[in-house]
Amino acid sequence: QMCIETAPFTPQTFVFFHRDLPTETPVPAGIGILYSDERILVVDKPHFLSSIPRGRHVLESVVVRLRTQLGLPELTVAHRLDRVTAGVLLLTRERKWRRPYQEIFERREVVKKYRLVAPVVHDPAGEGVTATKSGWQVRSRIIKERGILQAREVPGVPNTVTDIALIGEHGGWGLYEASPRTGRTHQIRLHMQRLGAPIVNDPFYPVVLDIPVDDFTHPLQLQAWRMGFTDPVSGDPRAFTSRLGLAAGSEGKVMPLTDANRHGVCLCSGHFSSAAPRTGPVTAYVPALISRRPYPFSPQWVSLSVGELPTRGYFFRYVGSGATGVLETFGG
Repeated sequence: QMCIETAPFTPQTFVFFHRDLPTETPVPAGIGILYSDERILVVDKPHFLSSIPRGRHVLESVVVRLRTQLGLPELTVAHRLDRVTAGVLLLTRERKWRRPYQEIFERREVVKKYRLVAPVVHDPAGEGVTATKSGWQVRSRIIKERGILQAREVPGVPNTVTDIALIGEHGGWGLYEASPRTGRTHQIRLHMQRLGAPIVNDPFYPVVLDIPVDDFTHPLQLQAWRMGFTDPVSGDPRAFTSRLGLAAGSEGKVMPLTDANRHGVCLCSGHFSSAAPRTGPVTAYVPALISRRPYPFSPQWVSLSVGELPTRGYFFRYVGSGATGVLETFGG
């Protein structure tokens, strides 16, 4: 509850206390709930929302938002995602469940897959890059020094390994899948740079960009796409997949990133199930993508009036804002 100086304390209630904070600009995106039971909560963290309260980001963090919204004072994360990375995040609802779930991450028993958009490369070569059946394996030694924004690769015995595959491409842009075998800070971002394909909209690599903390217009095109593990309490297999979108369609083909999204057109991707009608109004899960204009970029369910449609995945431009707009199909 909100506590003010003149309000008496009420027994058996929780008071959330924070140090005096600078004004935080609200992140214009909600937190999607993927799964919930008596022990865990699995969410879709949006870009720009911190996982935990830290530094300048306290109220605008997953933990503080959900503790307040859901009335769960002991809610905390079992692992972390970078503030600029979106996707699947696992939290525990009560203190007694923290250790079992945190330990499966410490023991590397969680299988994680990331998806990202970057320039297409077909034959990268260099130290630490090895070709595999599906793509490449990148190995290097990464260190992160306190107080320095960038992590960096240094000579020495590798302490990071990432498997990377190009799973779709269009117009020079690629949709990649990355499976980290280790968990160093900014590992995937550095390994993509080593391949010669820095991730779209990366504010740190290859150089640090001076971007205001309240600029939400260029989300890093990196997503914690899927997570799988054996539940440490029940022994059941668990698997969770993000519903958020990147600059790619659900069929793994990358959409063109053109000047259109600098002139009021929000490029989007969507997927219609086989049960969707071929004509008339339909409901689609539409994640807005890289927008150079202030269109909402958080995923939302919207109703769109469309003409003849394929019944499987295809690409389209959603022109407009709000709940309705014009759907222009292409590249299906």
